[in-house]
Amino acid sequence: MTETPPGKRRAKSAAVPVIEMTGVTVALGDRHILRELDLSLWERDRLVISGESGSGKSTLLKTLIGEHRPLEGDIAFGGKPLDRATLQAVRARTCYLPQDIQPLGDETCRDFLAAPFSFAVNRHEQFDLESARERFAALGLKSHLMESRVRDLSGGERKRLGMVMALLLGRPLLVLDEPTAAVDEENRLRMIEVVLGMPDTTVLAASHDADLLSRATRRAVLRDGRVEEEG
Repeated sequence: MTETPPGKRRAKSAAVPVIEMTGVTVALGDRHILRELDLSLWERDRLVISGESGSGKSTLLKTLIGEHRPLEGDIAFGGKPLDRATLQAVRARTCYLPQDIQPLGDETCRDFLAAPFSFAVNRHEQFDLESARERFAALGLKSHLMESRVRDLSGGERKRLGMVMALLLGRPLLVLDEPTAAVDEENRLRMIEVVLGMPDTTVLAASHDADLLSRATRRAVLRDGRVEEEG
């Protein structure tokens, strides 16, 4: 690495990383996907991880939100271990967007966006339809789609709908799996502006998008089950 990335410079003044993975090994079936993986993510980092298809990027993200349990190693959020006692608190501070945003049923986009605000974890927040419409416009979604069924949207439109939800929830940590995949060129650039344009938000993304990678404060490659940071 030829120079210390911006995220590393900030880390020197931070008490503890937002996320710290130490020696994490994860297996799916009889295949080891992550192998003694180490990773630190600091406040306001924009860390983008690339890697070949099947290298384990989605597994890494899902492990962080508790969908996969490591065979070995430790995961800490803000210095506290990720376990059953802390998982809900971690999820309350994290917005995870998977590769494909799936409808919950036959709901409209308005219903989809309002649904999380009925959850106990968001009991102090209220769904703001006007804010949702503003974010629709910012991400290039046509206003009439607010009343369309989520199932009728294209893959790229669902990706942007998911980002609208992330913006409305305002969580301090965004965990994004291929956030710009299937999004057309104009709106892909809008997505990147949005993802990287929130100054108080920490971002961990898995992506092959060259524009997203070029604007990240830190870049890494997942190879042979381990994260290798690049300059």
